[in-house]
Amino acid sequence: MSEILVNTIKKADGTGSITVPAETGTVLTSASTISASQVTESVPAFQAYRSSGDGDQTIPGATHTKMQMTTEEFDFGGFYDATTNYRFQPTIAGYYYLGVSAKAKAATNVNQAVLSIFKNGSMHSNIFQVDPASPYVYNKVQLHAGMMVYANGSTDYFEAYIYIDGSGTKYIEGGSTRSSGFYGYLVRAA
Repeated sequence: MSEILVNTIKKADGTGSITVPAETGTVLTSASTISASQVTESVPAFQAYRSSGDGDQTIPGATHTKMQMTTEEFDFGGFYDATTNYRFQPTIAGYYYLGVSAKAKAATNVNQAVLSIFKNGSMHSNIFQVDPASPYVYNKVQLHAGMMVYANGSTDYFEAYIYIDGSGTKYIEGGSTRSSGFYGYLVRAA
């Protein structure tokens, strides 16, 4: 049987006590306050979108294409790259919720649109697919989906991809309404 070392803390008047494990770290009580820096340093989270300044992103037909979310609404920990790779690479191992949204458009109609999460450069999962069928022909479709993923905290990274099959020029909409975006946050550290 293993031994657990504990520290005992007593009130100043000698009445009542609590016993806590003898481990390093911070003990928070109901009277404790948590600073904004403690929250942002301990909980990775980001939200990025395609800004109106960057305009729409043209998507080649019937090809999985990385979505370039260029503006960060917030990025606690600095784990999202909004300028070069458009990826989320957290340095804390754990389980993350990732979400993707896109307004997929085509000149005349969208035959098929698929949102995907890529992990380390390869498709991890198709998370949403729409196949508008005749007689309902649309030239734009709003998509949104999310999923849980595991990140090892060192080399794992995640990217949002879209596949659009349709007539004419295909693109995802950029704009201040944030109709196309990528976001995520740590649910539980591993």
